[in-house]
Amino acid sequence: MSEKKTRRVFLKMGAATLVAATAKTTIAQSRSAGSRNNAAQTHEYDFTTSAFEGSPDGRAKELWGYNKQFPGPEIRVKEGDTIRVRVNNQMAESTSIHWHGMKQRGTWQMDGVTPISRPPIEPGESFVYEFKAEPAGTHWYHSHTGVQYSDGLYGPLVVEAQSDNYEYDRDQVLMIGDWFVEPSAIVYEKIQNGTYRAAEPVGDGTPKPDYGDVPFESFLFNGKGVLPNDLNGDMNVFKVKKGETIRFRIINSSSTYTFKLQFDRHQMKVIETDGQAVAPVITDCMTIDIGERVDVLVTANHSGSHYIRAATMDGKMGMA
Repeated sequence: MSEKKTRRVFLKMGAATLVAATAKTTIAQSRSAGSRNNAAQTHEYDFTTSAFEGSPDGRAKELWGYNKQFPGPEIRVKEGDTIRVRVNNQMAESTSIHWHGMKQRGTWQMDGVTPISRPPIEPGESFVYEFKAEPAGTHWYHSHTGVQYSDGLYGPLVVEAQSDNYEYDRDQVLMIGDWFVEPSAIVYEKIQNGTYRAAEPVGDGTPKPDYGDVPFESFLFNGKGVLPNDLNGDMNVFKVKKGETIRFRIINSSSTYTFKLQFDRHQMKVIETDGQAVAPVITDCMTIDIGERVDVLVTANHSGSHYIRAATMDGKMGMA
């Protein structure tokens, strides 16, 4: 797992809580054709992109999202199924969706990387993405136009394997990402202008803008979080039974920050990264890079409430 070398911010902590109440996860409703019985199905979804008001970390902000949800609806299918998503763009600017982790064999036009795959979806227009769900694993989708996904245009995409050898009681998606109250376009403009701090020198050349210059503000766990030293936001809470093993499908949806992750008083068994099986590793803490996905097994072997913590790479530690 790689680590960004330009992260120069205080080691702030974001947190969710393990055990106490059931976390709400919205799964996109699909119109499926075909019988399950391991036969490939086609899942159809309707996404509308639009702006709406929210306060994910306790601060009001205009969000951009799919179906007025943040994060966007969870798409969950079986490996080999077909995903068909009709996107209706009701925003004031063009957009796209990149299906992060999908191989797109023979469907490169559906990859959503504008303008390489195809032109973006213009305001008031619609487009249908259709592709095979492969490989199995934890993936995600997000806008690939400008810096839009930093304002909320992203969601989880889970492709379940036809079979696996992992033993667990249930699984839970956990999208963790940095969050900024200013619109992403303004943040990006400030990066370009060197507003935040002096840019990093590059060799003997002219200093260039650096994403690590953006001051850290907060982390969100499945769209909820609190500011450091401020409890006005809302934290996710996951209810588990003692002895229960949960497969956490962890996605770093940040635009700027790599983070370290830990479950208080609980070890993690890493079983997959970016949809690929790995030799299992037991760890107390791990580093997850931007866009990276890591699947871990956590057994709830301690009573009480315990924090799930994400921390930036440098500086002092504080609680969010």
